[in-house]
Amino acid sequence: MDQELIIRQLNQQDKTDFINLVNEYIQEYIVTEKVFPVKFDPSIGQIYWESITDKPQDHRVVVAESKGRLCGFCIGEIHHYGKIEKVYFQGNQRGEIWDIFVSPQNRGLGIGENLIKKAEELFIESGCKDILLNEVGVDNLGAKKLYERIGYQPWNMRFYKKLG
Repeated sequence: MDQELIIRQLNQQDKTDFINLVNEYIQEYIVTEKVFPVKFDPSIGQIYWESITDKPQDHRVVVAESKGRLCGFCIGEIHHYGKIEKVYFQGNQRGEIWDIFVSPQNRGLGIGENLIKKAEELFIESGCKDILLNEVGVDNLGAKKLYERIGYQPWNMRFYKKLG
């Protein structure tokens, strides 16, 4: 792995790089999905930024920086349990990872794994007893292998149907 790689929490100075990286992620994964087609809009990155900075106490956002530029991110959130969830899970909250992305030219270097491990540390510090990795594309075999290799187990499956 690149010795100049830094894994750290997102900060205000990352805004432009983060928005650009989110837009790259949206164009690569979300827009090309056959099941959930979305027309690309360059304001999506700004919407992500506003969403995660709106409730900083609940979000855990980790970034990878190489040579002064962001090259990956892991967006997580603390999910506070309701009464029914407390029957099934330990504690009062869990960590949830919503999005993970590493720019194509930086893949295969262990960055995704390091992003997840840093997010796990932040969730543990926040008192979370477990973590849920919310979604992975059905065809994203590389990501599935990574998640299983670092201890995640398949748990549930989602189905999507467009109405109307």
